[in-house]
Amino acid sequence: MIELKNFIKLTLDEKFMILDWRNDLNTRKWMYASDMIEKVDHLKYIEYLKNSIHKKYFLVFKENIAIGVIYFTDIDYNEKSCEFGLYRNLGVEGVGNILMDKIIDYAFGELKLNRIVAEVFNNNIKAIDLYKKKGFSIYDQNFKKNKKITYMELKHECR
Repeated sequence: MIELKNFIKLTLDEKFMILDWRNDLNTRKWMYASDMIEKVDHLKYIEYLKNSIHKKYFLVFKENIAIGVIYFTDIDYNEKSCEFGLYRNLGVEGVGNILMDKIIDYAFGELKLNRIVAEVFNNNIKAIDLYKKKGFSIYDQNFKKNKKITYMELKHECR
């Protein structure tokens, strides 16, 4: 069974656990903000999420084991679109499909969006291949913050 736990409901231990995942070099290297995040800044950001309607972050559990994080940013309810991201618990393998399935289910099912977008570093071949496998298409490539970026999207018609 897969469960999502909103960041604003995390225990302090869970908050620090995901901060450790996020600060690991193997995760940071794929983020625009690749610097280490301080505990105080992490806690402030989670507090900020309590009042944000345009961002949602979740800790994902599989059979009560925390396997990763999925998040939605720039949620636009008028345009019915958002950007998303994910990172995994580095202590588990093979959870990319599960995390992607939850992103797709939540974006199209709960948020009732028609389009989800990812910005992926061109050298992140594993992510690009995973997104393609899930039906995403490339719609642009460009530079952003001195990084070559592949822009990918998945569309869905909500009824």
